[in-house]
Amino acid sequence: MINLTFGMNKKNTISVSLVVFAMLFCSCNLSAQETVASEKELTDVFEAQVTNIHQEKVFVHTDRQIYITGETIWMSTYCIDASFHLPVNVSKVLNIELFNADGQAVKQERIQLSGGLGSGQIFVSPDIQSGVYTMRAYTNWMKNFEHELVFQKQLHVINPVSKPDSEQKIQEENKTIVNFFPEGGNLINGLKSKVAVKINDNMGQPLSLTGVVYDNSDNEVAKFNTSSLGYAHFYIAPQQGKTYIARVARDSLIEKHLLPVAQKSGLVMHLSSSKNGDYELSLNTSKGTFTNGVNVIIQNRGVIQQITKLDLPTQSNLSLPLKSLKEGISQITCMDDQFNPIAERLVFRFPETNSSLDLKLDQTEYSKREKVALRIKDESLKSSDLAQLSLSVFRSGGSDITNGNIISNLLLTSDIKGEVLNPSIYFDRKNMARKNQMDLLMMTHGWRRFVWQDVLSKKEFKITYPAEINAPILSGQLNKNTFNKLPKSVLLNFLGKTSVMSSMDIDDDGIFHFEIPFRLDNKNVYFLLNYDTLRTEQLSLYSPFDLGYKKSPIPQKTWSIESKQYLETLNSNIQISQVYRAYNQINGKPFLQDKVSTHFYGKSDYEYLLDNFTRFETVKDLFIEYIRSAVIRRRQKQNSFHVYNDLVLQGRALTMIDGIAIWDADFILDFDPLKVEKIDVVNDLYYVGNNTYSGIINLTTYNGDFAEEELPEYLVKKAYHGLQQTREFHIPTYEYNTEAFKRIPDYRNTLYWNPNITLKGNKEIEIGFFTSDDSGEYIIEINGITHSGQPIYSKSGFSVKNNVP
Repeated sequence: MINLTFGMNKKNTISVSLVVFAMLFCSCNLSAQETVASEKELTDVFEAQVTNIHQEKVFVHTDRQIYITGETIWMSTYCIDASFHLPVNVSKVLNIELFNADGQAVKQERIQLSGGLGSGQIFVSPDIQSGVYTMRAYTNWMKNFEHELVFQKQLHVINPVSKPDSEQKIQEENKTIVNFFPEGGNLINGLKSKVAVKINDNMGQPLSLTGVVYDNSDNEVAKFNTSSLGYAHFYIAPQQGKTYIARVARDSLIEKHLLPVAQKSGLVMHLSSSKNGDYELSLNTSKGTFTNGVNVIIQNRGVIQQITKLDLPTQSNLSLPLKSLKEGISQITCMDDQFNPIAERLVFRFPETNSSLDLKLDQTEYSKREKVALRIKDESLKSSDLAQLSLSVFRSGGSDITNGNIISNLLLTSDIKGEVLNPSIYFDRKNMARKNQMDLLMMTHGWRRFVWQDVLSKKEFKITYPAEINAPILSGQLNKNTFNKLPKSVLLNFLGKTSVMSSMDIDDDGIFHFEIPFRLDNKNVYFLLNYDTLRTEQLSLYSPFDLGYKKSPIPQKTWSIESKQYLETLNSNIQISQVYRAYNQINGKPFLQDKVSTHFYGKSDYEYLLDNFTRFETVKDLFIEYIRSAVIRRRQKQNSFHVYNDLVLQGRALTMIDGIAIWDADFILDFDPLKVEKIDVVNDLYYVGNNTYSGIINLTTYNGDFAEEELPEYLVKKAYHGLQQTREFHIPTYEYNTEAFKRIPDYRNTLYWNPNITLKGNKEIEIGFFTSDDSGEYIIEINGITHSGQPIYSKSGFSVKNNVP
């Protein structure tokens, strides 16, 4: 047996603790397709396959978790480097979806990111039924990696005119699901192992049950009782030739569940806590195995911390201090002398200190429509550091339902598989059982960011989804089987008074990627070939929300909220607020931002505002009488438009209506000039991809919508999911003109929302807002992150009374 003692600074014995993750691997996951020959080669391969490949994490802070139809879900988003937890300015767009119990997206939004931060909103429309919904958020770059890396949280929606989805569906048989997780990965004959147990029903709800383990001779071997979280553990030393079954009692019934089959030989890992607070890692091997020793590799979030060679026949103890490990999850892997994985566990290090964000209220009780003064300060911040925060103040119902916070997300749930119920409890210092709970949680969840099999096989990383590092990317593919020769490029158009036109390169598989300028409101994009016909079936667009796998139903979890009165209060509040939404702007107001003000070709050389002239019935007459910088020519029974440059007639011009290229001059000549507001003329050469035009003539309609006329048949129109237009949360004030709003009721369920608060060093800032007409308890919740990568979370509250002396 090999013992590795994990040392710890005595001063940090209480504040720093380590727990173990044991990941259940099948033998195929622990066998490399191609071995490495040395420690240096292993490090080089790991860095090339993992460390040097940028990965991202996402966290979304919503103003609440329970919503009524007609309300708005306000969101603040954080995009973080997965290894160092620094806000990263790589991806510029975040995809957000809201899924129902059937796995169907009921809402999809794209939010702009700047410096890793963004904000947006989702309107809870009347078509959304009551139930539990899953929010999913990810960047385009994250789609290249394991899909379980994407951010997920659950939100509760109450539609007063509908029943919850769980009541509308036929209830499935409530099954008991029992899983066993041997510490280190496998049971080994003759070696004592710790086995974690996880029991839940088929809806994912934990079950508190009792179980007894028997061998095939019906001898009792072990007992266990799962907690309210559904976890337990027991010890077993399996014997060769024996199998083991756990009998679990539920509702007066005894169910039998088979334990994993033990291997004949191997290595068992075990982490235990010593009396002085240190941790001792024990390696126990079968006789005659691993005589050439093993290698212990420790890595944290994709960065190797150390590699230690153990000579098993002679070495019995090794001190391996863990105080240098980063907060969160570290992975400990034992490999043989050929660097093939043998056994593995993860170790969790709690943050040494919780967030030191200090929230101070000027008082704890307020009257209706009274100003609340909230002071925010973080003494732990250095004077040169910055922190970005999002703040929500909302009506409390006393529920303990929580999806966690940015700390539990970045350090825990973003790096393990499977759903973690109420993750905040593992970071609550008042929870005296949190170390043991974390131990069992870690043993029953799997590592997420990579598997050794892929690393050691030196599998080349393939970029399927490009990072949107500058702007949103439009991706699609041409069906090359429908072309005699696949074109090298295709023209792309967005019509409007601020149109976009560009040429897109096509690869050998017909795939294209194109960056779309920000602040485009267009809902459709148009494609065409240069002077040729493109058919709809020849081109398809990739959905930005396609994660590359079939969306499966999401189990409809049962959930309860503490009081019917609370739900009725939320409902009545939003009903009143919607009646007076013209005054309270309960769903926010459009956020004013700069928009593209010119067409893609910039300022034209000539601009003809047709309302300044006498109107003509045909475009031909218009060009003959007023347009002096361009002319219509007819040759070989075909019409064409040309421009003048220094009084010299140039070649054929690029002709457009609302920025859409029109190859057929007769189509423009037949267009109703009374629907045209202005005509732009560019009388110089213009290049679009490999195409050169002698000038540009663009007819712009009054609404920039092609005057709702039918488009030429050689154009292909596709729906485009653009970026969300951000709305601003409305914050009423009652300091002035109170009489003007005295008769307008104020029943906001969210009193205050601010997704963009900046703390500069340890300086104090003050936030002010007003209470509403609704008395009760209110929660203040802050999430955020420093520019040095430290997550921040704080929670407080206050009361609103009918009358305060």
